[in-house]
Amino acid sequence: MVSRETFHSQRRSDRHQGVTQDQRLTGKRFWLIAAILSLVAVTALFLILGLAPFGPHNLAMSDMGSQYTQFFLMLRRAIVQHAWSPYSFTVGIGDSVIPIYTYYLMSPLNLLILAFPASHILTAINLIIFTKLVLASLSMTVLLTYKYNHRGFFTIGAGLAYSLSGFVAMNFYDLMWLDAVVLFPLIILGLERLFDNHIWGYLITLTATIVINYYMGYQTCLFVVFYFIYLLIRRKTHDDHSTGQYFKQQWPTIRRFIGLSALAGLLSAVVLLPTVFAMLSTGKNTFSAADYQLAPTFGGSALAGLGIGTTNFEGHLVHNPAVFVGLTFVVALLTFFLAKRVTSRAKWTGGGLLLVVILFMGLRPLNTIWHMFQMPAGFPFRMSYILSFVIIALGYEGAVSGAFNETRRVLMAGVGTAVLLSVGYWFANHPLSIDQTDPGFETQFMVSNNNYWLSLGAIVVATLLIALIGRQIKIARPLIVVFVGLEMVTNFVLATATLPFGNEARFSRAYTRSEAATNQRQQSGAMLAADTGDDSGFYRVGAIDHAFSKAFPQAYSGYNDAMTFDYAGASSYSSTLNSHTLNTMRNLGFFSRNERRISFQGSSAPAAQLLGLKYLFRVGEKPAVTTLLHRASLGYMVNDQLADTQLRPGDVLANLNRLLQGSTGRQNQFMQAAKVHLLSTSQRRGYRYQLKVTAATSGPQYLYIKDINVAEVTGYRDGERFSSDRHTPGNVLMGLGRMKAGQTTRVTLTSVHPLRQLSQSFAGLDQAAFTKWQQTIAKHQLKLRNAQSVLTHGANLTGEVTVGSTNRLLMVSVPYDKGWQVTVDGTAVATTKVMDGLLGVHLTPGQHQVTLQYRPQGLLVGGILTLVGLCLVVLMAGVRVRRVASE
Repeated sequence: MVSRETFHSQRRSDRHQGVTQDQRLTGKRFWLIAAILSLVAVTALFLILGLAPFGPHNLAMSDMGSQYTQFFLMLRRAIVQHAWSPYSFTVGIGDSVIPIYTYYLMSPLNLLILAFPASHILTAINLIIFTKLVLASLSMTVLLTYKYNHRGFFTIGAGLAYSLSGFVAMNFYDLMWLDAVVLFPLIILGLERLFDNHIWGYLITLTATIVINYYMGYQTCLFVVFYFIYLLIRRKTHDDHSTGQYFKQQWPTIRRFIGLSALAGLLSAVVLLPTVFAMLSTGKNTFSAADYQLAPTFGGSALAGLGIGTTNFEGHLVHNPAVFVGLTFVVALLTFFLAKRVTSRAKWTGGGLLLVVILFMGLRPLNTIWHMFQMPAGFPFRMSYILSFVIIALGYEGAVSGAFNETRRVLMAGVGTAVLLSVGYWFANHPLSIDQTDPGFETQFMVSNNNYWLSLGAIVVATLLIALIGRQIKIARPLIVVFVGLEMVTNFVLATATLPFGNEARFSRAYTRSEAATNQRQQSGAMLAADTGDDSGFYRVGAIDHAFSKAFPQAYSGYNDAMTFDYAGASSYSSTLNSHTLNTMRNLGFFSRNERRISFQGSSAPAAQLLGLKYLFRVGEKPAVTTLLHRASLGYMVNDQLADTQLRPGDVLANLNRLLQGSTGRQNQFMQAAKVHLLSTSQRRGYRYQLKVTAATSGPQYLYIKDINVAEVTGYRDGERFSSDRHTPGNVLMGLGRMKAGQTTRVTLTSVHPLRQLSQSFAGLDQAAFTKWQQTIAKHQLKLRNAQSVLTHGANLTGEVTVGSTNRLLMVSVPYDKGWQVTVDGTAVATTKVMDGLLGVHLTPGQHQVTLQYRPQGLLVGGILTLVGLCLVVLMAGVRVRRVASE
């Protein structure tokens, strides 16, 4: 058995036979050049793309335009106003912001937004991405330099290949994932150093990854286990005794790995536990058996991804693994496996590691597990940067092991790379069943066959440069880093060629105008509230801002405008959307495209009253402010029956009736079905229906057609359009306006698909009975004391309510959450779930002071566990200091 020192000396000896050190790249000079070249490459990329501040473009598209920008504006406002709260009424109808922060906003680099005004938030985000790309390149360079005790131009090239890889090119605007890309090489370096009893690097970087983004931290933790096993096997030499004795010798290192990994989880508990509890209230707590069926997730066309320009934005939701790392490193990888100078143990352990990653990407059950037990809704193969890392690392190991000196093997590797690429393009042009990886979508196998020839040319150049390096031709060393940079930038540009960039100046102007207009309308709303005597102190707003939406290069629906401009709204778009909010609002007719989106559009008088949706703001249109309710509040007293009322999916008109019956405790028919007579039908370029509709009661009339896509339906009442203007899939309640009992109107409906059960799709609200109920509510609504601070301190609410003898359930229009702690007149009381989705509190008759405080579940326990972890860190540090002092 050889000692650790002998093992490392042998590896250094082997490396001296490989790519020689660039004599001028030593010490500080090497790191200066590495930093400069990384900056130059990323700067050149941003200049070519024209991203602000290097050009006129921003990334106001896809999820960046509809989610991340708004989240960053919320973060900036919380910091600037010194008013962070774990609960916000700018998110849907109110929700915990914990999962938004822990998934999207924990990177310390996000503090760069403070250097820019809110109107230039996207410029700040561009610079955050810029910084992360540079740091990713340097972190990979750090790993390779210290792992192999080697530095040179090829080391810098490996850093560029990693930071500008295909994964980054396809997902760089999902900037919350990039921190994991930055920290990943440093975690691996820390893991390597565990064998030398260096613990802090691994502990700090792993903890940081989990805290900054728990999702990517989970993926990293999975790979770390495999990599540690790889290291254990890889480091065993022929001189070691039996396998049992070897692992017994390595037991201190194994124990160290397990303990430090657990400690990283402990240190992250203050973030993890509240996030887990919050995510249980979202659509992320459901699982699909189909995701665990044994099936491939990609086919032979994935090999085309080794080449330049095989994926772009058009396939950002569904595409093959984005594994491009430059053809230089693919040739280097094959050279690693072909070269005689690379030991058989290095080959089969490296091959095993590579195979494990490919299997976890390629088999649906394993892929689902790696994606935290749920297949992604778009942006697939989110762990492909790990495969890119393995390819680069093994290719680099081949270089330092002397593989490049074997010219014949290098040429064979070049030919092999061309064969793999050709096979991939053949499958891309002749897709087989195995390539249909996602039924219902057209998977992007490759972009253009023209890029095949570009990639073949790159293979020739890469093979030649690698062979010249093996021949010790000095000029080849700087040339190869230039070539790698060209490869990576070219692929990045091609990947973003179809990306719909936004205009930064246009966005800034639109934001400034809309912010001023929204503030003015909120002031107008407050004055209107005072004029009508509404002293409940709380109301929600729906806003339509077509002027602001024009600042975005893609269709912009304004789901998160409440977060953008800081008002209490009723819309939201986030992967962390509360399922209680979604289900309650969708079942009452509000528009929802999927489990991540809910809109205030589709509101009715009963639903608006329930949510306190008082005003509709229009920016750039008239009327600027429309009053939907005369009195609005966060909560009011209802009958106990509402607690047991169940809303049925798709039965919107009946659900509105159930809402009012449960609230009042009466069996009146508040929603009355209209009489519908079918006049005619025709089928020409779709389906056309002529209907005569007679109102059964005086009040607003509504239409809700089950199982349709409103984007495919157009409706007219007496020649005037009333249908939804939604252009995305989903369903919504549509208003026909007010009618008197017995009044008849003619309705025309056109649809792409046939419409069923039209006779049951129209109903009117008994306005007289509803008005009487509103008058009752006005006497028993929750009147907030601190209404002005709801937006800044949404987790702490206090108000008074008068409880009558009949209606003793205080219904609060926020999603039910066990984090709410309620006291009545200073005494803690239990909460209950209302309509299977909202918050309720049972009260006794009389005048009461009600205090609601939101305390995120798991925060206290998580904080205690993190504190325990910190104490263990201090204890460990003290023990190690004493041990060093005693030696």
